[in-house]
Amino acid sequence: MYLRPSGVSGVRLSGPFKVNGERQILFMTPAFFLSNGERLFSVYHAPTVPPRSHGVLLCYPLGHEYMRSHWAFRQLASRLAAAGFDVLRFDYFGTGDSSGEPSQASPEMWIENIQDAGRELSRITRCPTLSIVGLRLGALLAAHAVKREMSCKTLVQWDPIVEGSQYLSGVRELTSQLYAQEPLSRHSSTEHQSEPMMGLQLSDPAARDLSLLRGVGGQMIKDTKIVTLFSSVRQQGQVSHGKVVEGGGEWQSLHKVGDAVLNAALLQEIQVVLSE
Repeated sequence: MYLRPSGVSGVRLSGPFKVNGERQILFMTPAFFLSNGERLFSVYHAPTVPPRSHGVLLCYPLGHEYMRSHWAFRQLASRLAAAGFDVLRFDYFGTGDSSGEPSQASPEMWIENIQDAGRELSRITRCPTLSIVGLRLGALLAAHAVKREMSCKTLVQWDPIVEGSQYLSGVRELTSQLYAQEPLSRHSSTEHQSEPMMGLQLSDPAARDLSLLRGVGGQMIKDTKIVTLFSSVRQQGQVSHGKVVEGGGEWQSLHKVGDAVLNAALLQEIQVVLSE
């Protein structure tokens, strides 16, 4: 059995996967690390087989998409750990169990959070190789982190956001549909008041900054290999690159906002891509 890095204690859990017919024992270590002086919550998944010396950082989407994909990310982390990867998933500033209020956050902070999370994974594992998996807005933020000199072997973009402005329009449309079905009290907006959108709260300046972000498409970022995976042909849209692995997604459907996303075939494809 692989020993976890010294100084890293973990919670022993029975895993959902079998290797050679035997149920795996998974080790998950919840902890906080600092990013710009703020405490960010993370969960480290240690390899349960001889390690590959390859760390994988998982970057969540935001708002209701975070809730929809949380179980899938936990499953992906467990699957990768069972394949020998060191895995870290974390909550951005102002989200999940991390410190800060959503209205205080910004895309710039989140990009820096990703860079610091990568450094934290390298610190606790000493892995010489790092790859990143980002879903939706997490993929867009991760791409910008890599563009800013973050070392990354492979960036897997899962249903990536192509344009921040288009993403915000879609979230606002979903919010309008929800208001139409379940009228809620609204508050007048001020210059720095947060705008609630399907669990995503952004100040006006943060929303403007997010609207200016654009994806990297399928091109290389220096030495980083870019792999783009889509959960449906509809998600791929007019994007000419990438691979479709059908299942889940439907991010713009009001009827699906409460449904968990779990595309086992796509999770397997991510493992294959990272193993290459």
